[in-house]
Formats: sequence, C-alpha cells, structure tokens
Amino acid sequence: MNPETKNGDKNCNGNSSKSDKETLNNLKVNPKMLVRSSSQALLDNYTIGKLLGEGGFGTVCLVTHKSTGIMRAMKMISKKKMNKKEEDKFFEELALLREIDHPNIVKVFEHFQDEKYHYLVSDYCTGGELFERIKEISPFTEKVAANYMK
Repeated sequence: MNPETKNGDKNCNGNSSKSDKETLNNLKVNPKMLVRSSSQALLDNYTIGKLLGEGGFGTVCLVTHKSTGIMRAMKMISKKKMNKKEEDKFFEELALLREIDHPNIVKVFEHFQDEKYHYLVSDYCTGGELFERIKEISPFTEKVAANYMK
C-alpha cells in the first residue's frame, strides 16, 4: 500500500506527488555527473580485450562493459612513470574532462586506480590514428581541416 500526501497524490513506489514531478522537471544534468571515479575493481565492470596501442605513459586496450556489452577504450597510465607534478596535472585534466560534453571530443566515462596504474575508460573510436590520416593528406591546410570539422 502506498502512503498518500495531504492532497491525495501518491508519493512512493513509482507514484509521484506534485513536488516529485516539479523536482524531475527542474533536474539539471551536469557533465560532472557523467565521469565517475570508482572505488570498485575495474575487472568487476569490464572484460579486457585486445591491445589497441602503446605510448610513453601506458597502453590502450579494448574493454567491454559487462552489464551493457558496450565496447570502450581503456587507457592504463603507469603511476611509476609520473612524478607528483605530472600526477597533479593528470587530475586537473580529469577534472576538465568531467566538465566537457561535446560530440567531437572523446568522452571519458570512468576513472579507476590501483597502486600501479590509473585507468581511464572512454569512448572507443574506430578508424585508426588521426595523426596517421593527417600525415597522408598533403598539404594539410587550415581549409582542409575546416572541411573535416563541419
């Protein structure tokens, strides 16, 4: 049995009172809400797949979200290769990424960490390295770049 409010509107177990409806209508979604730092283990949420690439600070692997089946990219960044200043800059960048929600910028979904690594889970973009594509276009002028950004 659902309790009722003074005005007769039901207010729990899926039934909304007028104030609940007003709250939902005024709900604002902020990009900060979309990138979460998780205390759970990475492997509780993702299955690790093939290696996508390697760089100076770490590697990128394909991962699959266990609940949804969505494929994402996971960047593993070695803490050993970062000094305090670089790690501070990393957290500044992570805070900035939480603020950004744009269709032309890769979205970071989650941040995990353990003693050895930071793990950033982001959009998986197919099509290869952008830098390799740019090198193939000669000359790569501002006008050519503008055509791609439309």
